[in-house]
Amino acid sequence: MRIHAIVLYVVAIVYMTILPVVSRAEEQPASEPVNSQKPHIAVILPLQSKTLGDASEAIKNGVAAAASQPSVGDLPYMFYPIADEAHDFAGAYQEAIHAGAKVVIGPLMLNTIKQLAANAPVPVPTLALNLPPENTVLPNLFGLNLSAAAEAKQIANRLYTAGFRRAMTVTQESPLSQRTSQAFSTAWQGLGASVSTQLLVAANKPDYNALRKEASQCNCDVIFLATDEARTKLLKPFMPSNIPVYTTSQGFSSKTKITNAVDVEGLHFFDMPWLLSPDHPAVMVYPRSSKPLVVEDERLYALGIDALRVAESLAKTNQPAMVIDGVTGQLTLGNDGIFVRDLVAAEVKDGQVIRSVQ
Repeated sequence: MRIHAIVLYVVAIVYMTILPVVSRAEEQPASEPVNSQKPHIAVILPLQSKTLGDASEAIKNGVAAAASQPSVGDLPYMFYPIADEAHDFAGAYQEAIHAGAKVVIGPLMLNTIKQLAANAPVPVPTLALNLPPENTVLPNLFGLNLSAAAEAKQIANRLYTAGFRRAMTVTQESPLSQRTSQAFSTAWQGLGASVSTQLLVAANKPDYNALRKEASQCNCDVIFLATDEARTKLLKPFMPSNIPVYTTSQGFSSKTKITNAVDVEGLHFFDMPWLLSPDHPAVMVYPRSSKPLVVEDERLYALGIDALRVAESLAKTNQPAMVIDGVTGQLTLGNDGIFVRDLVAAEVKDGQVIRSVQ
């Protein structure tokens, strides 16, 4: 998944000259030329990367979509396309600051954020599109991300509030699944609840009947699937029918094609308003992509919209007490500088995805 690649890998590509590019909205006339000596929002993305170029393009188009709405703000923005964040970001960042950037959107990669934090202080409000390193709280460093681990923590809190206390977790053999499961378990146990059973699904030829037997003996009141979409659809039919099953947006989404409604009937999941509530006024105001996008790019497009909105707010004050009704969720700024995305709850009922009250 592209989102997964953003979190895990640092691209190794030869250094390229960085040219600030005046932004334009999709299918909109080019914006007026931006005087590089004037205050602006700098958007530094690896648009020239062979690995992250497509993902960066989706974010870029989301930024442009947000800018097409007059309600966003008056501060102009500029793209600084780079090839390899590991080598190019620092230079682009300094160039943007010298050119008058008041806020920077970027970087994407975890290692690049670590480098930025290591070279503190951060001179201007900088919105990283990933999770800053744990326990890293620096003035001017903020984070907005689509982390499945962050979703897992939110799900743990919601399930606890709903009265559940004993969970079974189901994890597949992948780093993302294991991080997601660990994040859920840590948050869940931190609330005083218990993980009664932990099932690990083999990568090759798992024994689903054996999993069914183990799940039926879980002594749990809720099941959390820290799995990807393909595995979720295979696992759900083998889970006890009398125990609620939950997963993240990585495990299921409103865009998932339901080929056999019985298999996923009753599945609960959480996702962003951009996908679950397209008719919400706060979502409808932004134009959709002119070309069809896969669900991963839809999420990144939405991330670009919210990133520009947050950047505009950061430009007004360095330490805002901020809540934004975003398209990736209701965004609330935490004390650690990370924006928490409050997601929309949904479930599959009678073969259809519907919003739920969870």
